[in-house]
Amino acid sequence: MDFAFPFSSLTGIIVLVALVGLLWMMFRRQSRGPLPAAKEIPPRSLKYEWVSTPLGKAKRDVLEKFPELATLNPAPDGVHLIRFGLFNIGTEPVEADQFTEPFSIRFAEGAEVLSATVSEMLKTETEISEAPRVTGPAVELPPCHIDARGTVIFNLIVRGGRDPEAVAAEIEGFGPPQRL
Repeated sequence: MDFAFPFSSLTGIIVLVALVGLLWMMFRRQSRGPLPAAKEIPPRSLKYEWVSTPLGKAKRDVLEKFPELATLNPAPDGVHLIRFGLFNIGTEPVEADQFTEPFSIRFAEGAEVLSATVSEMLKTETEISEAPRVTGPAVELPPCHIDARGTVIFNLIVRGGRDPEAVAAEIEGFGPPQRL
């Protein structure tokens, strides 16, 4: 029986040496030190973020999250549907009485907030009895309990304002929240 030995030629030997050399280089480059530590989760951290969708371009799944549209029935020109979320990414809960300055969202001058409601609470078990307070182009969110890793989402319907111009709050022990 005659077996073909692929490395009998000079080309085969060169390929074999190149593969062994590559494997040797990869082995030498590997770090032998300890693995980097996982990012530490802060005990107190409150962040916020929003998504703004023009009413005329909103898909059905977004429209379904705004049941108040049925009673408002706004013309779509210049109207934006905004989902504004508060995210407690820390390991300690945020208590309602820790809000030393309420969470306020201000839009550009001339904007009109048509509606502001509490939409969803994820991974947090508290009910918010107070509704957001609208004053001209601004919304003041009610102080609320947010469990660690919890989220509260508010629905805002705004005419003449696409994104908030300013967001402010002060929470004792957390400092001012930052944008996610």
